[in-house]
Amino acid sequence: MTIRKLDDLFLTELQETYAAEKLIVAQLSKLAMTEAESSTGYITRCHHRIDRLEQIFGLLGRQPDTGKPPRMGGMLAEVDELIGSDPTTWGHAAAVLSVVETVRHYLMARYVTLASWANELGMPQVSKLIAATLEEDRTGSGPPVATERNQDNPKGISLGERLTAMFDRKR
Repeated sequence: MTIRKLDDLFLTELQETYAAEKLIVAQLSKLAMTEAESSTGYITRCHHRIDRLEQIFGLLGRQPDTGKPPRMGGMLAEVDELIGSDPTTWGHAAAVLSVVETVRHYLMARYVTLASWANELGMPQVSKLIAATLEEDRTGSGPPVATERNQDNPKGISLGERLTAMFDRKR
């Protein structure tokens, strides 16, 4: 697509964000198959954001295009290296947390940009949906992130809490 005006740029960045969210789900789902707790909650949040992006495409009368790989794909290459490593080690937990946090910050920067452009383009419904995503991230509301109580995580401890506890034990 040739970008000639802001609405072209908005659509291009919206497509990129959608493709990135889909790739994140695919990559972290591979990791979730090898360990029960670390990334499953984040995947739930990704699905929630994907649903919102699909609503935005509907409001714009467009279909999401997942044919083009997102530019941020390299950030997730580390997931393939994590598969098969010992999920009980501090290094593994730190690597998972690093990947999830890097991707999260990347995406939130995109959502801030999209919200600004939606306001500039006079798209209040679109802006409201994007703002809801940003608010969930800011407040930690929305679907839970890896704090479910289950046989692998009986205390419902988040990955960040688990990482901190593992680090404290090593001191």
